[in-house]
Amino acid sequence: MSKLVAQAYHPVNGSTENVWERFSYPCLLFGPLWFVYKGMWGWALISLVLFAGSLMFSLLLFVITFGGGWFIFPFIANALHAKSLLKKGYLTEKQWLEQESLAKQSSHNSERKQVSSVADELSKLATLKEQGVLTEEEFLMQKSKLIA
Repeated sequence: MSKLVAQAYHPVNGSTENVWERFSYPCLLFGPLWFVYKGMWGWALISLVLFAGSLMFSLLLFVITFGGGWFIFPFIANALHAKSLLKKGYLTEKQWLEQESLAKQSSHNSERKQVSSVADELSKLATLKEQGVLTEEEFLMQKSKLIA
């Protein structure tokens, strides 16, 4: 019986995929179509060749490949799917949470830098006004631009 163990997160569009372990009944029932549905084209081709090859040749080959291939894939299909998701760039839950926390920290730091940069610019303007480089009107105009 399959067991849901995790979720994989796509870093670009934020979509999620369930990650299962153990036996896959859908893979047993649908064989190569299950791999096609999951976007695992290579494994779909391999399982199709094993299934079709076993039907084309002999009963002995049918027993060897159908029994050996068709009934082995459901046991390894979920693990293959999890590896496929990681190759496609999906992140584990831990990686996803780390990426989100880093994004929050960087946005918080950029807000802090913007606030400090406005204060720095105001102090520079005040210095220029004290030195006589800026008039009172120019100072007030630049100050209103910075605050806005």
